[in-house]
This record gives sequence, C-alpha cells and structure tokens, in this order.
Amino acid sequence: MENIEKNKTAYIASLIITTIVIGVAAGLGADALGYILSFFEGLFLSFKESAELPVSIHINPWQRFFSVFAGSIIAAIVWYFLHKKWHLTSVNEALEGKKMSFVGISLHDFIQTFYIGTGGSVGREAAPREFAAMLAQNWLKLYTKFEKFKLTNDDYKLILAAAAGAGLAGQYVAPLSGTFFALEILYKKVSRKSIAVCLSMSVIATLLGTLRDGFTPYYIILHKNLSFNLVPFAIFLGIVLGYFGFVFRKYVAKAKKNRIEDRKILFTLPLAGLMTGAVAYFYPYIMGNGRGIAQMAYNTRHMSNEIVMALLICLIAKAVVTTYTIYSGAYGGILTPSISIGATFGVLTGMIYVLIFPQISLFECGLVGSVAFLTASQQAPLLAIFLVFELCHLDVSALIPMGIAAGVSICIGIILSKEID
Repeated sequence: MENIEKNKTAYIASLIITTIVIGVAAGLGADALGYILSFFEGLFLSFKESAELPVSIHINPWQRFFSVFAGSIIAAIVWYFLHKKWHLTSVNEALEGKKMSFVGISLHDFIQTFYIGTGGSVGREAAPREFAAMLAQNWLKLYTKFEKFKLTNDDYKLILAAAAGAGLAGQYVAPLSGTFFALEILYKKVSRKSIAVCLSMSVIATLLGTLRDGFTPYYIILHKNLSFNLVPFAIFLGIVLGYFGFVFRKYVAKAKKNRIEDRKILFTLPLAGLMTGAVAYFYPYIMGNGRGIAQMAYNTRHMSNEIVMALLICLIAKAVVTTYTIYSGAYGGILTPSISIGATFGVLTGMIYVLIFPQISLFECGLVGSVAFLTASQQAPLLAIFLVFELCHLDVSALIPMGIAAGVSICIGIILSKEID
C-alpha cells in the first residue's frame, strides 16, 4: 500500500514538473519566435506591428512587392534543403510517436516565421505550436529515462497536445484558446487530468507571452459587448459560413496533402510570393497572417463602393492566396486567416442587416462571421469562440451570438461530413 502511494505521488509530481517546465519552454519559445517575426517585419517592411498598425501601409508599394517576393525565394531554397535533410514531422505525426528533430524543426519554424515576417500569407501560430511540441518531446525523452518518472503512452500524447496548445496560447496571449486547441483538436479527450495539464500549461505560457507585447487586445474594436439582435444574423452566418468554411477546410487539407516538397518548390513558392506581392501592391492588408484584413473589417463604420470593393478583393484573395501558398511549399496556420475571411464576409453581409437593426455596429457582424468561419475551418467551436473572445477581450454578452453562430456552423460541418462523433 505504501509503495502504491509512493508511486502515485511520484507520478503526480512528474506530471506537475513536466507541465511547469514545458509551459515555461512553450512561452519562451513563442516569445523568441515573436521577436524574430518583429525583426524581419522591421527589416523587410520597415514597420513595427501593432493593433493600430497591423500591416505596413506607409511604405512604397514596390517595397511590399519585393519584400514578400524575395522572402518567398529565400524560404523556397531553405525548405528545399530542409526536406532533403529531414522529415519535417508535424504535431499530429508526433502524437503518433514520430520523432521531431530539434535542429530540423527549429530551422523549419524559423523559416516559417521569416516568411510571414516578409509578408507571406499564412498564419503564424503553427511555428510556436510545433516548436513547443518538439521541446516537449525532447524533454520527455530525457525525463523518462529515470524509472520512477515513467509516464504512460496516453500521458505522452496529452503532454505533446498540451504543449502545442501552450505554444498557441503564448503566441496570442490566449490561455483558454490554447487549452481548447489541445483538447478539441489534438488530444480529443476530456478528463480532470487533461484539463488540468492543458489549462495549466497554457496559462504558464500565456504569462510568459505577455512579456513580449503585454496583455493588450490583438484586435481593436469599438466596444466589448455584442447585441442580442445579432441572433438571427448569427444563424444566417452559421449556415452560410459553415458551408464555405467547410469547403475552405477541404481545399486546405488537399493543399497540405499535395504540398510541393521537391525542387518544384523553387518555382511554386516564389510564384506564391509573386501573387501575394501583386495583391499587396494595391491592398497591403493581404500580407501576413490576416490580422490586417480582420482589423480593416472591424474598423468599417459605413458603406461605400471603395470599402465594399476592398473587403471583397481581400476576402477572395486571402482565401485563394493562403491555400495556394500552402500548396506551393510553405508552412503555417490558418486560424487567423480564417478569422479574417469570416470577418470580411460578416461585415459585407452585415451592411444589409444593419439596415434592419441600425443600432448594430458592422464590426459586431464581423466578429460573428469570424467565429462561424473559424468553427467550420477547424471543426472546433469552442476554440473558435474563445480565440475571438480572447483576441478582442470581449464582454460575456458576446458569447450568446458567437455561440449560436458556432453551434450552427458545426452542425453544418457534421451534415456535410456525414460524421457524428
């Protein structure tokens, strides 16, 4: 009995130590990648990113064009040689037991961050997730050499999933989003232990993430509460964006499956950079992870032909360019690109809805659209709700329309996939 209690104590202690160590590592890793991103944004695009200035709009358009084009050429060369040297193990592959190379993944995440810093059209959250999972895997390999600190195979998957979620949390200062990403998308099991590990790790990473930019909203909005009059519109967006988000998810999955990894990348990725640069010459908000497009949508206060045209072009271009960028050989996330696509669609259709309910602001329609589209693209309603909630520092009242949009959107996804878990 005494031995059982000792083993139980040692097991709990090992989980606590591992959670703290990896949480710290994930937060510091996210900080490091954030500083690298800021460095290359300053070097190539001559600006410091903030919620007030999410993209480089004040420089010569040709600088934007050549920034992302040059970045795509450099990234293509680096990824070409990385593929020749290492298999770039994904987080999902790591969950199945495949090894993540410390050097290979570190270089891989560095070049991801570099390309986004030059204006590449993909999400920035994949790199800190992968980096954190790689550090967790290496920590577990070292730590479990000691017999009394042995963890189960299920613990191994839980800790890697929690680490990836903590990387997301540290990047965007969003602890609940990191927790739900780990539980809803990666680990896919809920228990007191899994909640404790994932939430604790994400909170630790978030605290360290605040060292970089503080605890400020990622997006600036007019006010924090959302009107209950949005409910009918939330149902509408849940249906429409539930469908389009599911289609987007399908094409992104196909792009990832057929991603160029051989010498063709030396042509296809620069072509993606050329496409991005061509759009960015006229519409700089296309650059980067979509923060600029989403903020432009949330800033919309009135209707005009110029605004409608800009939103429509950015919506279509972001979806097409991001998907092609992934297919062409680049790596990155689609969380914030999805938020931006949903935001623009929500604001565009909201221009009609606010004629019926003039007390509603257009940005409210954009927020609900972001949740609906992100839910569909990830098939993860809790992640979608709380990522937008945390990025905007919203009031609790926002959960009603956002929750309805997410609920309808995931139902559409279930119907389309003909799968009920």
